[in-house]
Amino acid sequence: MGSSNGIAAIQARIAHIEQIAARFTSVAGGGGGTRLGFGKSDFATSLAQAQSGLSGAATTAPAGRVVDATPPDLADIAAKDPKETAWALDLLGRLGLPKTRENTRVIVAWQLSEGTEAAFNPLATTRDHPGATDFNSVGVKNYPSYEAGMEETIEALRNGLYDHILTALAQGNDANAVGRAIEDSRWGTGGLVLKVLRTRV
Repeated sequence: MGSSNGIAAIQARIAHIEQIAARFTSVAGGGGGTRLGFGKSDFATSLAQAQSGLSGAATTAPAGRVVDATPPDLADIAAKDPKETAWALDLLGRLGLPKTRENTRVIVAWQLSEGTEAAFNPLATTRDHPGATDFNSVGVKNYPSYEAGMEETIEALRNGLYDHILTALAQGNDANAVGRAIEDSRWGTGGLVLKVLRTRV
């Protein structure tokens, strides 16, 4: 009873917040309020992604996915970078890799080191996808949805060039080892992940 009214109230609240956010974005010249890797995603999607990393229970995230609550030992990472943490846990889960603190630290650091505002593309991949557009001159893509960006990131990591990164992540116990694997790869991030690991996460 009352669930329809409750859902309607939540939707109305989200719409109201989106209107406020749109005004701030307009004043800032567009994109001023975006966080790394999530581009111009709508507020409801961004909120769902953030909540998926902070909720005390399973949370429904974009496209109806159910994302597990953040483990207690990741609470400090999630508090600093909620969306990045939620995305890291989702990526690790889909890759079938351990969702350890060290793996989460390095995937969050990787996102931060890329420093991109390309839509739904926190690791700045260049793989094409229907509806994707170029974010920059080197071919980093803006993806049309969260799912598209996640799919292409996974495909990029599994294309045979980055097996040493996946192997390091499979160990799950050394963020720096993964950072060194990224530095030694063709991904293009260089040593920035290691630098972020030392200074932030």
